[in-house]
Amino acid sequence: MIKFIRSEKNNTIYSLNELLNTGADEICELRSGADLTSGPDIARILIKFDINSVNSYAKLPTNVYLNLKIIEKTELGDNFEIEIFPIAEDWDAGSGRFIDTENNYPGSSWKFKKENLVWGNEHQNEIISGGGSWLTEITTDTNDLIKFDKTVKFVNVATDLKVNITDVFQLWLNNTIPNYGLLLKLKNDITIHKSSVKFFAKNTNTIYEPYLELHIEDYLFNPCNELIPENTHFNSGSINSGSLNTGSINSGSLNSGSINSGSLNSGSLNSGSLNSGSINSGSLNSGSINSGSINSDSIDLNSTTSTTEDCDENLRRLNVDEVLPKIKQIKKEYDNSSIVRINVGVREQYPVKKFENRMRFGLENYTNQKMYYSVIDAETEEIIIDYSSSTQVSCDSKGHFFTFDFNVCNLGRMYKFLIKTENESYSDVHIDNRIFKVI
Repeated sequence: MIKFIRSEKNNTIYSLNELLNTGADEICELRSGADLTSGPDIARILIKFDINSVNSYAKLPTNVYLNLKIIEKTELGDNFEIEIFPIAEDWDAGSGRFIDTENNYPGSSWKFKKENLVWGNEHQNEIISGGGSWLTEITTDTNDLIKFDKTVKFVNVATDLKVNITDVFQLWLNNTIPNYGLLLKLKNDITIHKSSVKFFAKNTNTIYEPYLELHIEDYLFNPCNELIPENTHFNSGSINSGSLNTGSINSGSLNSGSINSGSLNSGSLNSGSLNSGSINSGSLNSGSINSGSINSDSIDLNSTTSTTEDCDENLRRLNVDEVLPKIKQIKKEYDNSSIVRINVGVREQYPVKKFENRMRFGLENYTNQKMYYSVIDAETEEIIIDYSSSTQVSCDSKGHFFTFDFNVCNLGRMYKFLIKTENESYSDVHIDNRIFKVI
């Protein structure tokens, strides 16, 4: 699952006007360089996100990304870097704007963090006063040294900013450091040539407000509602592959009663664990189980070959390379605050004609192939959520599904779902042309 946390407040602070507050501006800016008469010409961004609700999640995020949408760039070199640090002191956003000529708006500025309270410079080691206060390193209660040296390097082009800040986010979450937000600055902004890059801010009148993108691993694959051993090792929600050889156990080869109680030790078929006579003659083909090939902690639930076939008459397994996924139901409108289970059916992309007591194009099937969902804006076709391990489509006894938080979508906008199927030989993207609106 993917969740968004939109910005609580932001502000750009400028060295050429150390009292200017721009907390109500629609843009935020990074700037470097110097004015020949006035000295350093620098702009830095302060931004904060309210993460208090995260501890109430059923699962905590495994990765967190800071996202800012670029507006324009000016005289950036071929290579430039943005530095990101946790802010060391509390600050006020304020309600001023860059265009204001008066400096009577209380809030943070180059000189002040709050009204009449200057920034503490012991954290930043700068050659000029003011400009924010940030942490470069901390020592934990267990005497572990943690350094903050997060940088984003752009080569030849400036793009939207998306950077992994999971380490800082986790320190906020466990109260190792207080959450005062993040400070963004161009590296060596006092000494390098004049340049600027602007992003949309919280108060933008567009859909491009800054946000944190939280990746939560909630993938599940258990179509037959089987109990999974407690000591099974999962990899990104699945169980590691390779230890159960393709076709090593044929459907029906372990007949009821063919393995006497106690003849298989709990969780493993080790060499010698199949005692003479414990498996009836013919129930296992010669060589179908290699010595030690099945371990209790490594069963591949994602393999294209499975120990199970049809779970029941209502949910059948597809054993083909090319499958066609389809979201079973998409409403015309969804509430922005809703979290919904989206059911996904699958069928053979090219069904073979044969006699059977079910529809050839029925969706009540499951596949061991990996599937991922994505979301795009139906008008701009911009990617809102891209494919990742956090968007992998799950499967339980009711079929394939994913849980979707509609808060990632902006109010009044139209969206589409995409489903990508993937196996060892190919991958394919299926666009669902049904459009839904978030209200």
